[in-house]
Amino acid sequence: MANPQTRPASTSNWLAGVAFEQPFRIDELLARVAEVFHMRGLIAAGVLQTYSETPGCDGSNLRLKAIGATWELPIMQPRGHHSKGCRLDYGAMADASQWIEASLKENADIIILNRFGRAESEGNGLRNVLQRCAEDERPTLIAVRADYLPAWNEFHGGLGDVLEPNLESIIDWYDRLPRAAGRPTLAAQPMSELS
Repeated sequence: MANPQTRPASTSNWLAGVAFEQPFRIDELLARVAEVFHMRGLIAAGVLQTYSETPGCDGSNLRLKAIGATWELPIMQPRGHHSKGCRLDYGAMADASQWIEASLKENADIIILNRFGRAESEGNGLRNVLQRCAEDERPTLIAVRADYLPAWNEFHGGLGDVLEPNLESIIDWYDRLPRAAGRPTLAAQPMSELS
């Protein structure tokens, strides 16, 4: 990877964290990004976070759903009807990480990942996927809740960006990436057509 001190200020880093605070609906924004890429004839790969109502897990069951595929995986440990709260299933996250790494399309124009959170800040979760994407210089977008921004910044060590949670900021980041031969830009299409 390039040394961050030698990169032009106007060039984006390959990794970008979309900073957000609750109750912002970050999952809807990431799904919209994947949709915009698809509308432009570009390929988005990775996983989005979805929810399904499940008794015994305080009404919410988090799942990872592959972008452009039928693969879906619950990522919370079932703890029973009388439990208080839920717990991330680290085994499921390890399985998801392996599946994502194995399935990343070489021709994907962007990789979208659901979260940089507690698991990633502790060295687990999707951290290996992020490292691989950075090493391969692949545009990678991930949601980062505000309280995990210090861990995100420590993880990327200056080789990642922090974006505002909006489509314009994400498109601007993508269009400022180093241009490989044939890499398309998104700015050519008016934002009104993407909304």
